[in-house]
Amino acid sequence: RPHEEVDWPALCAYLKRELPPYAIPVFLRITDHGVETTGHFKHQKNKLKEEKYDLNQHNDPVYVLLPGESCYQRLTPEMQADIDNGKHRF
Repeated sequence: RPHEEVDWPALCAYLKRELPPYAIPVFLRITDHGVETTGHFKHQKNKLKEEKYDLNQHNDPVYVLLPGESCYQRLTPEMQADIDNGKHRF
């Protein structure tokens, strides 16, 4: 479980220091399997786009940077419901 060993505050500080606010990812999905590629080694992202951050469609841990928060949190079904219902606006 290498994602549990991540120094999340340091990662957040790095992203805020090195990227403009609009380029900081809102969701981070950690997957153990590689992303499928085409014959030209381009990533096939359609399946990932369809599954998005929906915890019901995959078993991967997802982390979210909620508005007003300083760092990522592990996405829970309750948080997902709040996002889907418009409680959090990005």
